[in-house]
Amino acid sequence: MQATDRLRLTSNNPEFDGIEVTDYEQYDQTGGTGTHRGYAVFVLRSGEKLWVKYEGVHYTAGESRFQGVFHFISGTGKYSAIHGGGPFGRCPKSPRNRTLVAQAHAQHCPLTLSERRARK
Repeated sequence: MQATDRLRLTSNNPEFDGIEVTDYEQYDQTGGTGTHRGYAVFVLRSGEKLWVKYEGVHYTAGESRFQGVFHFISGTGKYSAIHGGGPFGRCPKSPRNRTLVAQAHAQHCPLTLSERRARK
């Protein structure tokens, strides 16, 4: 399955709080478990952008869980030399509200983010 999501993030870091993320995902799933991969574009309040690539595994039986690794591909402005990445985990609380925890060891950009789907 392929999907495109528009998400609004909340963060303790004011540069990332309330930013919009467009997520381009592909899922392969059989019997409630599978893999996912994709790309995301973070548009910061300053107008700068970050591009991220990620992949991982997910479990949709019972309480859904997603986990994997992400890597920064590129950025603009002060993030133009961004590199690094880290693990992520996601546990949806409902189809329209889910929580993402990501910790990145990247130049200028330690992240701990909570994620909420943008209203359509």
